[in-house]
Amino acid sequence: MGKCGTALFVVSGVLLAGFGYIMYTPFPAHLANQWQLQKMFGRLKLAFMVNELSYQLGWSGKERIEGIRRVMEDLFSSGPSAEDLAALEIYDTELNGVPVRVYKPKSAKEALPGLVYYHGGGFMVLNVNSYDLPCASIARKANIIVISVEYRLAPEHPFPAGFHDCIQVALYALKEGRNLGLDPNRISVGGDSSGGNNAIAVSLTLRDQKTKPALKAQILIYGIYQFCDKSLPSMKLREEYEKPTAMSTYFIDSYFNLTKAQSELLTTRNFSTPELVQRCTKLIDYRLLPKEFIPDGYEPEVSLASSITDDVKYISKMFSDPRAAPMMEENLKNLPASLVVAAEWDPLRDENFILAERLKQAGNKVQVKYLADSFHGIMNALDYEKYGFDAGSTFMNSIVDFIKRQL
Repeated sequence: MGKCGTALFVVSGVLLAGFGYIMYTPFPAHLANQWQLQKMFGRLKLAFMVNELSYQLGWSGKERIEGIRRVMEDLFSSGPSAEDLAALEIYDTELNGVPVRVYKPKSAKEALPGLVYYHGGGFMVLNVNSYDLPCASIARKANIIVISVEYRLAPEHPFPAGFHDCIQVALYALKEGRNLGLDPNRISVGGDSSGGNNAIAVSLTLRDQKTKPALKAQILIYGIYQFCDKSLPSMKLREEYEKPTAMSTYFIDSYFNLTKAQSELLTTRNFSTPELVQRCTKLIDYRLLPKEFIPDGYEPEVSLASSITDDVKYISKMFSDPRAAPMMEENLKNLPASLVVAAEWDPLRDENFILAERLKQAGNKVQVKYLADSFHGIMNALDYEKYGFDAGSTFMNSIVDFIKRQL
């Protein structure tokens, strides 16, 4: 082999090794379906890399978020099964001015219970198309009407626009749901990730407004419920395997419409007023975690700002608002029966356990489903033929069983 051939071989090897390193994602050994996880996260990383490169070089001609949305929907959209399509009437409409997709059993001969579902996606990505499979599956298996909400997304519509949409659809289901064939006395809300945030924020708001009829249940799937504590054990554990990315900060920046200076405070964890630190320590209490989740010698980190500027005050105000951060609500009494789902490989794992314990201590009926060998995002990977994850069917059965018992 000549010098040019040898050089090309070496360069190609280095590039291939570098590409493999970038695409590889470390996971704890006990997680199930390691190869499937590598493939899915690898595809996601590659798609994000290509999208970011196109955006930075001006090739895409699109805004950054449009490319991210396209990537996510391409990867995580699966339509209803043939069985679902045969059993359900599926149509798009608007309720109180908010676009929704309705999944209604064709066999319904009387008013049915309902689930108002808020999709995940960090308040910025995914949509009702991305949740066709799980929403249709729940509607058919539980024999209920599912309303999937196309709430407004950041950055075009920062908080509280999307939250207001979520409230409006829940109010329609409770007040005018009979128009859809719903029994307004058997309405639940639910969501995953950012959708879980919206679901409990809606429950708290309707409780405080003394809305009648009241919600019967809420399904809270590995939600993000607080922003003030960035050092819970599950977050620290995740950082040992994979450092936080600029993308995660970008989502929070966009949702709260933060300036560049405010974003820098968030990145350096220098954003809390003394009042926020006090509330955060009290309400996001790591001592409520199962003992096995608390490492020896663990101490939470404090994000107290070195100087209390207007930017710090703004961030602390946003992070203290229970509509955006439901765990900052001190009074969790008189809420609907709750299913709280937590996943092992998830930086949000711990806040889900803390929330569940606080709900119990407030006197609410709570069921916890712990996905000990699964990950944040399993709701978007239920299609076994496409993704190959075993946990999906078991996870979905837990949701259906909870709905049948409570509604």
